[in-house]
Amino acid sequence: MMARIPTIIKLLWWLAVGYIPIALNSLNVAYRQLIGCPEKGDCYVQGSELLFSFDVTIITISILLWPVCIWFLGLNKIVMFTWFKKTDIKDITKRRSQ
Repeated sequence: MMARIPTIIKLLWWLAVGYIPIALNSLNVAYRQLIGCPEKGDCYVQGSELLFSFDVTIITISILLWPVCIWFLGLNKIVMFTWFKKTDIKDITKRRSQ
């Protein structure tokens, strides 16, 4: 059980990092409602000047973080097992431990 704790902590860490763009989007939606923007379409009320840069920031963070999170949440293991033979994986792990 104790050997699995670092793995669980890493899993929770990358899930939390992946949640950052979702949390920012929730904040963006709450801000839009607060200043009185319509649900769809453009918003021309006072205080809406920040919304475009906020949207661009959320999209950029999503593009940068989500592939990394997916990689560390398990895609790296899938790639290792499909691209390398089992003997190659044993050699790689031996080199890492030395």
